[in-house]
Amino acid sequence: MKIKKSLNNITEDNFFSLEFWNNFEKDFETWLSKFSFELKKIFSKKLKDFTQNEVENYLYVSACRDYMNNYQSSFSPKGYYEKIKILKKETKDAAYIYVNKYSDDKEFSETQFFKFFHRHETLFPVYSKKDRGPLKNKKKIFLIALHPKLKKLLKYNSFKTTNLTQHIVTLLVNIDLFQNIKKLPKNIFTSAHWVQNNSLHQAFLTYAKSKGTTIYILQPGYFHPLGAFYDQFEFEKRIASFMITWQEGLLKNQHDITELGFGSLYCKRNYSLKKGICIVLPQIPRFNFVRGQSKSFGLGNSLFLHSTAFSHIKNYVLNLADTSNKTVYLRTKNVDFAQYRDEFDNLKDKIQFDTSNINSGGYLTPYEEMKIGYFGTAIPESFFSGSSVSLIYHKKNEITFNISHSNFYKKSLGNSIHETCKPAEIERFTDLFSKLNI
Repeated sequence: MKIKKSLNNITEDNFFSLEFWNNFEKDFETWLSKFSFELKKIFSKKLKDFTQNEVENYLYVSACRDYMNNYQSSFSPKGYYEKIKILKKETKDAAYIYVNKYSDDKEFSETQFFKFFHRHETLFPVYSKKDRGPLKNKKKIFLIALHPKLKKLLKYNSFKTTNLTQHIVTLLVNIDLFQNIKKLPKNIFTSAHWVQNNSLHQAFLTYAKSKGTTIYILQPGYFHPLGAFYDQFEFEKRIASFMITWQEGLLKNQHDITELGFGSLYCKRNYSLKKGICIVLPQIPRFNFVRGQSKSFGLGNSLFLHSTAFSHIKNYVLNLADTSNKTVYLRTKNVDFAQYRDEFDNLKDKIQFDTSNINSGGYLTPYEEMKIGYFGTAIPESFFSGSSVSLIYHKKNEITFNISHSNFYKKSLGNSIHETCKPAEIERFTDLFSKLNI
């Protein structure tokens, strides 16, 4: 089964167009359906309890990233392509792969929280104590050589074979172990911080959903329901029974899913404003491949650092620091601090950094003036903290909206934010928990 390359190489120009994402989504999902059909044939006994649609949903993120990077842009350095060739050769000749083998509970509570309250624990001091971290597991060595048909299926369909293969093998290895669970949760509350980047968690959710578990997923960020495409959010919509969103009506005609517009927990911080001007800088991608994410972060490191979007923000910082009679604060995530410090070393007498780890309680500091350099959660979080908010990113090369939200910039920021986000109504969360006897 060979990929039909119907798309052009990914460049910054086509990446930020709705037409590109509509065509990509259609082509990818057609390919994924065929791929999943072939996979079910190869492992007919192992996957007998899963529908083809359930297999497609489980593979969505890893398969999407594999498929998308067959169109990697020519902006990537030659050395990067050499690494790809080496990786493919190593995978072709490999005999083993490591995956996580489930070793957690055999009986779960009626309702289970999996990092649902991550970053928001103080808003739910009682319920958050029930929140769990990663599933217990141990590493399992899996012999790829025993499955020549799988290797053949992947032969023409892989940019990062190891990642997609690992995702497939995780499900195969753990199906029998999941079947030994005596009591699955009736309800699961979770978020992207638990669901994503962990194939065992996605396999567990897929299995639990197939057995009738009701799954509630919290909208992870501002961009997700507004963007033209995001592979992670597509998986979450497919696996969720209920999606808890930041405003009513964000998921019109979206799969077989019920929307609960409870609002954003990020907008309930109630911090005092700090004096001064703060530019919130975009996170720099650590991965060097393109993701199915219709915003600049999805470009990957090579394209992002050469992009109009990144250059625009750097120039804005330089100009403001040179013209302002106030100290300019630069907000970065801790993982980006060193690189941004080097980028703006010549401004060290005119700027100060505000950096912290948001996953360890280092939340956004709201200043009187917040100038947001990317399309993300910092926009509504700053706005509902009372800051004067300006969007200072390159609007044509930062995000491609879906058709429902394509008029975002045609209205005042205040109107657009209120239409797409509101501060969380905590009582609606607690009422739901109460109805479920938690």
